[in-house]
Amino acid sequence: MRIALSLTLITLLVTFAGGFPVLAANHERDMDQMDHSGHRGPNIHNSTVDGYSLAYHLIDMQQKMKDMENMPEMQATHHMMVYVTGPDGTVLGQAKVGYLVVGPDGNKQKLMAMGMKDGFGADVDFKAPGAYTVKTKAVASGATLLDQFTYEVK
Repeated sequence: MRIALSLTLITLLVTFAGGFPVLAANHERDMDQMDHSGHRGPNIHNSTVDGYSLAYHLIDMQQKMKDMENMPEMQATHHMMVYVTGPDGTVLGQAKVGYLVVGPDGNKQKLMAMGMKDGFGADVDFKAPGAYTVKTKAVASGATLLDQFTYEVK
C-alpha cells in the first residue's frame, strides 16, 4: 500500500513539475504579444543611427495615475519608450537597451530598459523644469547603437 501511494505521489509530482516551464513560457509569450500601442504616448524625438530608426515616446505616469484610487505616488514621473527599426524595416526584438538621463541640475539617472513587444521602456523622473540630455545605448546582434538628444520640460 505504501509503495503504491509513494509511486502515485511521485508520478503526480513529476507530471505537474513538467508543466510549470510550459506555463511560464506561455505567460512570457502572452506578454510579448500584448498590444502596447495604446501605451505609446506622444512622440518626443526621432533619430537615425547607422541606418536604424529610433522613435522615442513619453508617457506621463502621474497623469495616468491621478484618476486611480489609492495609488501611491510614484518616484518616476514618466515612462520613456524607444522603438528601434532596422535598415530593412524589421523591428529590433532582442536587445539590451539603456538610458543615461542627465537633468538640468546635473543629476544622472542610469536606467535599463525592459523589452515590451516592439519597444524598450524605463521609468524616468522629469520633475524639474529645464533641459534633460537623454543618451541611449542599444546592443543587439553585434551592433551597438548610440544616440543622444535633449528634451525640454516646461
